[in-house]
Amino acid sequence: MDQGIAGLLGAAVGALAGGSAAVAAAWLGRNGMKQQAEAMVQQAERQAGAQSEQWKRTVLRDCCIAFADAARHRVHAVHRYNALLMYDQRGYHQDPDEIARTFYESGIPMWTAYLAVELEANDEIREAALLVTQASSAIPFLGRWPVAGITQEAYDASEGKASEMYELVGEFVRIVRQRLHPRDPEAPPPTPARARAFP
Repeated sequence: MDQGIAGLLGAAVGALAGGSAAVAAAWLGRNGMKQQAEAMVQQAERQAGAQSEQWKRTVLRDCCIAFADAARHRVHAVHRYNALLMYDQRGYHQDPDEIARTFYESGIPMWTAYLAVELEANDEIREAALLVTQASSAIPFLGRWPVAGITQEAYDASEGKASEMYELVGEFVRIVRQRLHPRDPEAPPPTPARARAFP
């Protein structure tokens, strides 16, 4: 009888131990699946954050490209228009009325692009863009085409202000580039852009 009781007792202990092991295995499996699910959620959140940041950078880049392009176009239009007024370039390869029309209309795309930069950019980029627009406003207007009697002094003043604007566009581009593509802190700073001479 002692052997029978011992056998029954051994079977009961074995069943309890096996059941405990099964419960422990289920608990560990559940816990592992929970950790795996949490890791997947965290990874998805990081990926969504990175995609959102990339989208914001793309929007900012596109706004800044449009502004810099429109501002440079404005400078070129000023140079061509001033040359037309100063030197009366009839017979030039481009129609004088077209040069005048381009000049009159060249500020509109720049101001439109500036509004987008103002909405999307940080304070540093907005300030750089504002300086460009202020420089554009500071360019002396030499008169409506056709006009005669432009002095060399007035022409030089207008050209000088247009060149200052071009330099500020280069500074704007440099600031945007630093924001979009941060440099190694050990790397030397880029040299500032210089204004090009225009015909």
